[in-house]
Amino acid sequence: EVMARRHDSVITEHSSVPILPTLLAERGRADEAIETAAAWAHSRLDAGAVQGAAAAHVLWADLLLRAQRPVEALDVVGRADSLARSINEPGTAIEAARLRGLALEELGESGPAITVLEEAARMANADGDVEAVLETHVALGRLLASQGRTSEALEAWEAAARQAEATTMHLDLDFDRVRYRERRLAPYEAALLALAERRSQSDPAELLA
Repeated sequence: EVMARRHDSVITEHSSVPILPTLLAERGRADEAIETAAAWAHSRLDAGAVQGAAAAHVLWADLLLRAQRPVEALDVVGRADSLARSINEPGTAIEAARLRGLALEELGESGPAITVLEEAARMANADGDVEAVLETHVALGRLLASQGRTSEALEAWEAAARQAEATTMHLDLDFDRVRYRERRLAPYEAALLALAERRSQSDPAELLA
């Protein structure tokens, strides 16, 4: 924690975000983490650092979601989106959209949440950022699966898998490729297989094929 505070105290780049809030959250100090992120977001705004303020608002909203405070997260992520769009920062706008979808899901608004996550996935595809494509499609697939829309969930996860495969093709070493797949795909590969099995069991024609 001391090192995190020291790191954050010497940040000079207006676009950088602190690491202390995430560390505090991981240690179970959610309220302190949220307060620290909020203070940082306000300080970036006061400094006129719009890019940094947008990123800090995303961090703030993410911590609110982790603390199961989706109503507050929706408000903060709305501000993050406005800031990101004001400077044409697609990466931050995509992450804001993903978090908005997750917040709506937490509030039981699955229909609007799916719509928002579909838009986030489209934005990520257009922007081409690998991590954004993976995260938005994984989130979309998980929500679709929870609503019984298995085929659409599999399509979303397939899109994420294709992006990961395309990324590993450019890695030089087999070790790097395996490490990347384990880090990014393992959490939902099992879910994909389970969904495929469930889909087959629900369709006798497929079982006879």
